[in-house]
Amino acid sequence: MDIVFVVFAAIAAVVGLGLMFWRWRVSKELAVMASTATSGAGSVAGLAPGTLAEVMGSLRVRTPLIAEFSQKPCAYYKSEIEREETYYERDSNGREERKTRTTTVYSNMQFGQCLVEDATGKVGIDFDGAKVEAIGVVNEPTAAPNTATGLVGGCGIGLSRLVDAIA
Repeated sequence: MDIVFVVFAAIAAVVGLGLMFWRWRVSKELAVMASTATSGAGSVAGLAPGTLAEVMGSLRVRTPLIAEFSQKPCAYYKSEIEREETYYERDSNGREERKTRTTTVYSNMQFGQCLVEDATGKVGIDFDGAKVEAIGVVNEPTAAPNTATGLVGGCGIGLSRLVDAIA
């Protein structure tokens, strides 16, 4: 009885430490975002390279893209097709255990040439190497023989490097 309690306590402690680490990382990221001053688009060019800046304004795309699944105009999209597969595995006692795995069948990411414009001027956005968080997500599960396939596509942007805007 005591060994079971110790095992559960150890598992709970590891999960708790993992959650505390995750919270610490997120709070560091939020602190950096909160301490970043909002700059005018025209003044960003005068900042030293590598300086964090927040720019608010209108997102302009030279040639808007058409998102692959939603068919909506956007500045950035990432399209994925994932397949969920169910399979059975035998454990050491010979019992079958049902398991599920997800595999990515198709992935495509595109972004256009963009800039942010406000009253002070314009500043270009370079998506290459940026951490992009999709704001709009489409999730449309479809049935196929013996499998379930889900389509996931995003339209909208949130750049952690330079700007936070919506296409």
